[in-house]
Amino acid sequence: MISESPSESPILDLQWIAVDWGTSNLRAWAIGARGEIAGFRMSASGMAKLHSREFERTLLELVNSWLPNKEPVSVVACGMVGAKQGWLDAGYRKVPCEPIKRNSLIRAPTESSRLVVSIVPGLSQDRPADVIRGEETQIAGLLEKNISESSVVSMPGTHSKWVKLREANVQSFRTFMTGELYSLIADHSVVRNAVASSEWREEVFLEAVEECQKGQVALAAELFGLRARSLIADDSPATLRSRLSGLLVGHEIAEVRKSLGQEEIAIIGSDELTKPYRSALEHLGYRTTILDSEQVTVAGLKKVRELAD
Repeated sequence: MISESPSESPILDLQWIAVDWGTSNLRAWAIGARGEIAGFRMSASGMAKLHSREFERTLLELVNSWLPNKEPVSVVACGMVGAKQGWLDAGYRKVPCEPIKRNSLIRAPTESSRLVVSIVPGLSQDRPADVIRGEETQIAGLLEKNISESSVVSMPGTHSKWVKLREANVQSFRTFMTGELYSLIADHSVVRNAVASSEWREEVFLEAVEECQKGQVALAAELFGLRARSLIADDSPATLRSRLSGLLVGHEIAEVRKSLGQEEIAIIGSDELTKPYRSALEHLGYRTTILDSEQVTVAGLKKVRELAD
């Protein structure tokens, strides 16, 4: 399935194409002569659904209507397209380092003469062992938005990231499988029936977040306790689903707080993802700034393109 902007006629002033290619989805923006977004297309053809030989064809199918007939168009791509299972392994740069570096792009092999594709490398950390891919571009975009060059960045998602910046360099980061754990527990575990609700109980969520900050929550036991509460205390699915979220997000934040000062925390993501993190952090006394993930991704890709020229 492909989603697109209202007008998808050939783009006469197309300069280059920005691409964010994740595990689940592919997003592409046509960038015009003045740096404006002249077109947008998205498909569900994420890295997880493709073999390495299928990436070029998939991208061409998505952006074909934008391309001129003669001159090749430059494509700058970030995300899982550069993973070992992607178009090619773009490797990692070790932290501490700047989020993106001049002339560090990796050229992807292409058969078509219509595209020249370059991929942004990810970042790696030795201790504790960790990697990010795609988020480095968002961080570069965040720095273009006048966010403090020494700050903490929260990036909620399937695999939530927390990044420490110092003087515009990535100093360290940690990844938490909070989103994936939430989905597995809510949809596939013995707790699934107890939390089968789409309703939200903010006070329950924040209560669970607070419990986790005391350092005395036996997380695995508390998770099974959700089922027990549904049987014994007759707690509603909405209450228990909110508690599940609060336990997982609260546990994540409790771990991060061990090394946090009083920095303002920038949160990157969609409204759905950032809302519980903002609520939890502000409840705990932190100041937050919310940034849209799409906007910082495009800003970061523009910065990559600028450094590659």
